Amino acid sequence: MSSTGIIWARVSTAEQAWGYSIDAQEELLSKAAANKKIDIVRTFRVHETGSRHEVRKHFREMVGYVRECKVGTILVFKIDRLARNWKDFYKVQDLIDGGAAIYVVSEEREYSLRSSSTDRFHFRVIGDVAQLEAEQIGERTVLGMNRKLAQGKIVWECPIGYLNAADPSDILGRKRTVVVDEARAPLVKRAFELYAAGGHSVNTLTDELNQLGLRSKDGKRRPSAPVTRRCVEEMLKNHFYIGEFWDKKIGAFRKHDYPKLVSRALFDRVQRRMVANNRNTKGRRDHERFFFKSFLGCGYCGAQITAYSPKAGHAYYDCTKSHFRTNGKKNCSKSVIYPEKRIDATIAAAIGKLYIDDTIADRIRRHLASANDAEEADMRREQRRLTARFTERTNHLDLVYEDRLAGKLSADEYMRFKDKIQSEIGSVQSRLAKLSKHNFDYKDQGSAILDVLKGFREVYATQDYEGKAAILKVMLKSVTLRGNEADFAWYEPFDTMFSIGELVLSRKKWGASVNDLITLLSHSPQAATLKALAQGC
Repeated sequence: MSSTGIIWARVSTAEQAWGYSIDAQEELLSKAAANKKIDIVRTFRVHETGSRHEVRKHFREMVGYVRECKVGTILVFKIDRLARNWKDFYKVQDLIDGGAAIYVVSEEREYSLRSSSTDRFHFRVIGDVAQLEAEQIGERTVLGMNRKLAQGKIVWECPIGYLNAADPSDILGRKRTVVVDEARAPLVKRAFELYAAGGHSVNTLTDELNQLGLRSKDGKRRPSAPVTRRCVEEMLKNHFYIGEFWDKKIGAFRKHDYPKLVSRALFDRVQRRMVANNRNTKGRRDHERFFFKSFLGCGYCGAQITAYSPKAGHAYYDCTKSHFRTNGKKNCSKSVIYPEKRIDATIAAAIGKLYIDDTIADRIRRHLASANDAEEADMRREQRRLTARFTERTNHLDLVYEDRLAGKLSADEYMRFKDKIQSEIGSVQSRLAKLSKHNFDYKDQGSAILDVLKGFREVYATQDYEGKAAILKVMLKSVTLRGNEADFAWYEPFDTMFSIGELVLSRKKWGASVNDLITLLSHSPQAATLKALAQGC
């Protein structure tokens, strides 16, 4: 009398790579079923090249089918083809307790309620071994992932603009790499450029990117779709595009060796603009964005300045303590309400001091050139002296080497002379390099600073409130307001730049003030920083 049964055929990725097919396993199991007179009612075929989710789905389907249809026997080639961990073994044991039998063809052994105690013990041992192998595989997987991270490679899905692809160097197809998505990468780079240029919020940038055709990547459970605001915001903050990723285990960024899509300079500009756009504006309506609020303080009581907007286009600032009363009186009785336009005009007037017209700039350049002639001559003389010293010590080193070859010096004497001479040569080279760099910096320093002072007022005036706040963030510490008066505190090196502007604007006699200005330009401790700032602008 025949009984019902099912076939569970499952092959691993490695077995398929070596040519062992699932068809061959199914044929073997079918022959075993015929020999035991088992009527096969269904066949389950599982390829491990599919996702783990798919394998689990087939296993759950098989367990449900056996229970629902009261299947008598499950035929498998090896027990580890059916269950790979204790969780699966528990479910298989439940099937056995429910009356099903497991027939293992490779062992020619059946596990059922009728099995001996020895067979049941053997089944439990197989379960322990399978669990051990599963845990070891997990440990090796984690070790491999950590090693891959240390090598600058990611082990998760890459961001939009890239694609996860099979590594062509791996014949088994297990290794993965990251390649540039030629369709989306140009639009990702365009997103950074648009946002850095200004005039875009994340919302408006999202709309424009969707119009340009940027779409999310196809996923296993979600199709490609227009990008969302959250997707764009995360994209603009993602360091992966500049060649690094965050490793949670070490709590730091790692460099990766995949292609970069944007430069660090562009990425940094985007981050600064995002911070400026988000400052004191999170969760507010468009007409409640107070860009100057974080810079302002009350000069009467020392409290912070707050802001409010009764209607679109009208913003006002006043002392925080003026909103609280003690015994019926304002805590800051001298507080003044400042319209936003008045705040802007006050700051713009201070920025106006960073200005030198063409006539003044030309006269300063001529005085700087005249004042520097003597010092430049001294530097050239020192450079010639150091060059001669370098040639002399180099020749001396050659003579010492010849004496060593001729046997006039022992090995110890030669090494002692050699180390001393090479140390002197290194010192001369270092001084020459510093002198050369100093000559180059000193030559253009004053002129470059003047160029910054000439153009800064015009650049600032062309910005909207958001753009002005972004500029002020890097140069302005605070503004203390007392009615019509305002005290400004600037970051370095802008404090020196304002000193230059005020000196020029307040000059009474040109000869006296220009000498002071030359001294300030030439010997300020922030001169090198000013030069770097000028070159960056």
